[in-house]
This record gives sequence, C-alpha cells and structure tokens, in this order.
Amino acid sequence: MKKFAAVILSATMLLALASCSKGEEDTAPEVLSSGAQATEADLGGGDNAVNDAQAPVGSSKYGFAFNGKTATADEAADPAIQGYGDSYTYFESPSCAFQGMDKVYTYTSFLVRTYPVNDVDYILSIELRDDSVATPEGIYIGCTEEQVRSTYGEPTSEKTGGLEYTDGSCTLSFVISGGNVTAISYNRVSE
Repeated sequence: MKKFAAVILSATMLLALASCSKGEEDTAPEVLSSGAQATEADLGGGDNAVNDAQAPVGSSKYGFAFNGKTATADEAADPAIQGYGDSYTYFESPSCAFQGMDKVYTYTSFLVRTYPVNDVDYILSIELRDDSVATPEGIYIGCTEEQVRSTYGEPTSEKTGGLEYTDGSCTLSFVISGGNVTAISYNRVSE
C-alpha cells in the first residue's frame, strides 16, 4: 500500500510537469545515471533571456539528510545533488512558472524536484518514496500519526489526511492514511 501511494504521488507530479510543456513536444528529455547534466544549449534552447525573479534563500529547521548532506526546500540544488551522489535518473521539461527547465532527480528511495531562477536551480521539493529513508528526526513512511505528533508537536496546519509543519521557506508534509504515514515531502513555501 505504501509503495502504491508513493507511485501514485510520483506519477501525478510527473503528469503535472508534462502538462506544463505548453503542448510542445519534449525535444530531448535527458535521462542520465551520472552527475552530468545537459544544458539548455545542449537541448537546442537557451534564448539567453534574463529572469527577473529574485533568487531564493533557503532557510528552515526542516531538512532532509542523506549521504552526509542535508538540504531543504528553496536552497540551491547543486550542493544537494552533488552531496546525495550520482546514482539517480534525471528528467527535465520546460518550466511553467519560471524561465528555464524544471528538473527531477530520482534516487532509489527519494526524489528531488528543482526550479530555475536566474540560471540557478533551487529545490522545489524532496519526496521520500519508501521506508528505507527517514527524516533526521527518525520519522519514515509507515510510522504512526502519533509518532509524528510526538516528534514534531502540533502541526502548523492540519488537513484531512495530512499534517504540515512550516518553518522559513519549507513545509514538511506528512500524508496520513489509516493512522500511518504514507508519504513525506519537504516543499517550497508558495508565495
């Protein structure tokens, strides 16, 4: 059931990214298993237009730690991607909201989504996919709602089927079903 929920969540997010391509066919979505990244110029893009958006400054007490590297939403993605290692698959598509490419780095147990601002990629979200990884506080997919509340206290917001804890530029979200955590994600706080 946990894996099914994670697959559905991932598929929904990929469909959302795909629908943002404004009906254009992806000319060369790259799937890489190494750390090498294709640039817009490599893909025939790169109009050199400047995005006027302000560069974000990621700041939150909530962060995901893996391979000795901790990262949170809305901070530069390159240090996290390099720290998490090069064992991932890679997908990119034109961004709906920003000038450039949205990117998805899919590791075995989690994925990192990024968005571009002024030619720099920032973390949009980090989504845990199974119970082999956990938050630094020890919560993983399969924990009980009671364990989440005991660890993090009362949520910033509570919705049917979910608890959210917001600090700075990050919202740590837990999807709860049948009293257990079925999905965990670190998400950029929307403006």
